[in-house]
Amino acid sequence: MNDIGRYIGVSTHFMPLTYNETLEQAISIVVKAGIRTFELVPVKYQAQIGWPYNIPNVGVWVREMSNKDIKKLEDLLSMFDLVTIHSPHLDLNIASCNIGIREESIRQYMECLELARKLDVEIVTFHPGRQTSGFIRSDDEILEYEILFARKAVDYAKSHGMKVGYETGSVRRLKRLFEHFKPSEFGVNIDIGHVIMGGYDPVELIELWKDRTIEFHFHGVNHYWGGYMDHQPVWMNNAVDFRKVISKMRDVGFMGPIICEIQGNDIEQHVEHVLEARELIEFLWLRDSEIDKEIRPWRLLKVIREKRKHQ
Repeated sequence: MNDIGRYIGVSTHFMPLTYNETLEQAISIVVKAGIRTFELVPVKYQAQIGWPYNIPNVGVWVREMSNKDIKKLEDLLSMFDLVTIHSPHLDLNIASCNIGIREESIRQYMECLELARKLDVEIVTFHPGRQTSGFIRSDDEILEYEILFARKAVDYAKSHGMKVGYETGSVRRLKRLFEHFKPSEFGVNIDIGHVIMGGYDPVELIELWKDRTIEFHFHGVNHYWGGYMDHQPVWMNNAVDFRKVISKMRDVGFMGPIICEIQGNDIEQHVEHVLEARELIEFLWLRDSEIDKEIRPWRLLKVIREKRKHQ
């Protein structure tokens, strides 16, 4: 594993409890696979897969945790080189027109920060606000609420030596929001797939926000006749130009968490997909100049493995 490899990690948001695993068992699977970075989404009610009913992802619920539980979690997470915390988002909206939802969303976001402080986690990222279904408002109003929470998070982060920021949602609003904060105050978690699906060039944004980026969310995107399917394994991707994206990440000097948000039918498959993504990222990070530019993106992983057999 090269230097960037240790920063490539998993997220509990993509670790389904297919076989009713505990968080401790899930972490054991990740550690045995040699993955050194871990993102915790402190919630138990979110899911990515399951039919006809969703299978919840592994996680924690802060309000039921005792000091003893937090110490145990801290010990478990100590097995990783880097840990981040990412906010939940289901049924939450810090810009909701429903005051109760807005207040509860802020409360849960602040609980992420408090948990990070107790666990000595440095990087915490959040989902930005959005429209409320059935009540359309201007972008200006949503932006106002996003700024209000960002200021609250910045104040907390300054007091406890943390880095905070929003994940890429509306790129247009993020650009306006960043006018209110220095790069060192409030950062960005660039989700490569979401940027592509929003119609933007991730390479341009990586350059634009190179001094503000504190994390990446990484996954393949499958573009088909019905639209987009994100959070796909890298070998299913046909929308992201990994060669350009990864070389730009390297060229701007990024050296931080790259969390692979990739769906799997169980925790083991999620981990396998992350290892595949790590293999691709490591190879392109160090050796992209050796790759024949005529190779189709979807064949990159196969070519990488064939080259390694002959090394």
